[in-house]
Amino acid sequence: MNRRVMWSGCLSSAVVAVIATSSSADVLIVSPDGSGRFTDVSTAIGAASEGDTIVVSAGRYQLTEPLRLDKHALKLAGVAGQRPVLIAPADKPAVVHILASGVQLQDLILQGGFYGVKIEPEDDTPVRGVTIRNCTISSTAADAVKSYRADDLKIEYCQIGPTGLQQHDNAEGIDIIASVKVLIRGCVIEQTATNGIYFKGGTRDGLVERCLVRHTGHGGILLGQDTDPEYMRDQARFEAINCTAQNNIIVDTQTAGLGTYSGQNISFVNNTLLDTAKSGQASIWIVTNEREVPAEKVVLRNNIIGGSGKRPAMFIKNAAGLPDSDHNLFWGPKEVRIVREISADASLNRDWSLAQWREATGMDRNSRIAEPGVDIQRFRPAVSSAAIGAGQQVKSVMDDYYGKVRSQWDIGAVAAVVGQVAAATLPAR
Repeated sequence: MNRRVMWSGCLSSAVVAVIATSSSADVLIVSPDGSGRFTDVSTAIGAASEGDTIVVSAGRYQLTEPLRLDKHALKLAGVAGQRPVLIAPADKPAVVHILASGVQLQDLILQGGFYGVKIEPEDDTPVRGVTIRNCTISSTAADAVKSYRADDLKIEYCQIGPTGLQQHDNAEGIDIIASVKVLIRGCVIEQTATNGIYFKGGTRDGLVERCLVRHTGHGGILLGQDTDPEYMRDQARFEAINCTAQNNIIVDTQTAGLGTYSGQNISFVNNTLLDTAKSGQASIWIVTNEREVPAEKVVLRNNIIGGSGKRPAMFIKNAAGLPDSDHNLFWGPKEVRIVREISADASLNRDWSLAQWREATGMDRNSRIAEPGVDIQRFRPAVSSAAIGAGQQVKSVMDDYYGKVRSQWDIGAVAAVVGQVAAATLPAR
């Protein structure tokens, strides 16, 4: 396809590189010094057509309104190493508002807004194929990323947080509602006022992998949470369906490290949890939403489950059966406890030690209690760690947090010997 580049003056070699890799019909250049055709981003968006690329040169751009991306396959990109800063006031709905399919955000720094990025369709037709890559989204009044009915969404290698500068009680890092085939990979999510990541509203076929979630005001990663009935996708009963969190590191959460509210077919595999559930809930939290739909078919494999010692390692309430849990490594400064509650019959409530849990349920027969022995910089197990070689092979998890192919099945997100890893595969730091 022929491309038309809309600019004047000289362009940096970095900007030219972005143009060279673009397959769009037109490339529109925004530069605050007048070297591009446009000096502000909103005007460039207004002039763009579907499929165009808008390259935003380095600089600080103070927005007066959200950047409304309602043209399909539009790409809004900065330049790696020279990322522009787009700033919106906290009283504006978002820094970027995506309403069309195929939109891409890349190499941008987004600050402020009620949301950093809001994704939602203008009608009942889902927005499809949105990609957010290598962006920093921070200092938001509420959530950093808020999406509703956003199918085939990819959020990769982004730095997210802090959130909740104004709305302290509902400000997630990434909030996914009623969406299908969502991939969140290689992101660092930290200093969120509430949860790091959650899927809810009947979201299905979602994957969270190789993310670092730390310093959260509430939980780490929740596959299923609580949604008003009118926002449930296709009138689903379950909050999250066929969703997985694998190879993630979750550190310093006030409530659950991993959890599901009314999830179905939920898998937590090869995650590392450290200092979780410091003030509430449990390191692993399996409960119902407000409609009391029982969670079912939850799998826990090869996880380091490290709590603060103040709360249970695992809490299960009104689930349809027990979680399929094994080959995990539990650790806390006090006794590891696993609690089950059944509202319909309190006589069945239990507060077990790990040994009692094994005896009563047959679960976690190959799990153990031991200090995980991971370093706090790269979260790699030391040579003496009880996590090494103690896991179970899971075919869907062939590599680790750093992208290294697993030569043996260790417990946790990071394999014992990391080795040489291509820089492109490393999560953002």
